Amino acid sequence: MRESEERLDLVLKGADLGTWDWDIVTDRAIFNERWAEMLGYSLAELEPTASTWQRLMHPDDGTRVMAALTADMEKLYPEFYKRL
Repeated sequence: MRESEERLDLVLKGADLGTWDWDIVTDRAIFNERWAEMLGYSLAELEPTASTWQRLMHPDDGTRVMAALTADMEKLYPEFYKRL
């Protein structure tokens, strides 16, 4: 696992890619430094939550992206959405 993570890190750095990941249960988000830099921030300036990601999304994309995310999540986790 460690070796795979190291390779992924090298690929991301080599390609100069920003990434984020979101745990829907805890609402914890993981952003890499490059992602923050691409948006004009340092990693320390960003609260690691999905609301940060949503706040930084371009306004023209918000409705479409959130509708697609909700539709995908409902398909992947129907039991979770039944409880809401």
